[in-house]
Amino acid sequence: MNRTRSKQIVIRVSEDELALIKENVAKSGKNQQQYMIDALTKPAVINIDKAAITGIAAELQRQGNNLNQIARKLNEGGYPGLQAVERTMGEVNETWQSLKQYLQSPRSARH
Repeated sequence: MNRTRSKQIVIRVSEDELALIKENVAKSGKNQQQYMIDALTKPAVINIDKAAITGIAAELQRQGNNLNQIARKLNEGGYPGLQAVERTMGEVNETWQSLKQYLQSPRSARH
């Protein structure tokens, strides 16, 4: 066989450790070999919840659109209204808090 990775490392793990490894591999979206290589050779492997990040990204995009509308109104010499600005800033703050909470949660912890 012509392989670029010709060396093997064999380790023994308990059933619980194996289950945790498999869970982390599945969360990473990588195959087991690549996950293990990354875990051993890189400073940290970070598992992310793609659905959570996609939801936050969609919310940020919506807020970006709101901010663009406010900026357009200001550039036209108009005034967007204090309520619109306060509402958008409140939404931005809520999204920031959600992102901060997600990044501090165990599911996004470094493995």
